[in-house]
Amino acid sequence: MKQFLATFLVALAVGCGHDHSHDGHDHGHGGHNHGDGVHSHHHDPPNGGSMVEFGKDVVHLEFKQDDENASRINLWAHQFHPPKAVKLTMPEIRVIAKVGDEEKPLVFKPVANPTLGNTAESSSEYAAEADWLEASAAFEARVEKLDFPGGVSHNKTFQFGKKE
Repeated sequence: MKQFLATFLVALAVGCGHDHSHDGHDHGHGGHNHGDGVHSHHHDPPNGGSMVEFGKDVVHLEFKQDDENASRINLWAHQFHPPKAVKLTMPEIRVIAKVGDEEKPLVFKPVANPTLGNTAESSSEYAAEADWLEASAAFEARVEKLDFPGGVSHNKTFQFGKKE
């Protein structure tokens, strides 16, 4: 009976502590809410890029212009509780950048990296290339759709780089 009770309490804690998102609307269930102003905190981007949170601290995407190729942006998927890379199974992640009055698409493709266990089918790292990136260090953008462990989000907006 004690083992059943312990298993039940662990299952209850795990089941109620996950957050998820549907159609761009985040839903928190139990636990503490990181975005409520009382327990609010942020995570520093491990690679020095621009961070975007999906769900309530479920997954963060980090976007950073490549140090060696200004026409390339790298994307990493992170989880911070506990810290680890998040494997996404999307064949591409579409981001629409607003540069001036123009909308420009960026199509992020999975980066295969055997050292990290990343493949074209399951990766925590993606990259996109576009010539116009060399002249655009900052812009507003939106992730059209992100299917991540724990939810789906649509049209999540963010600021890439620092506004001038």
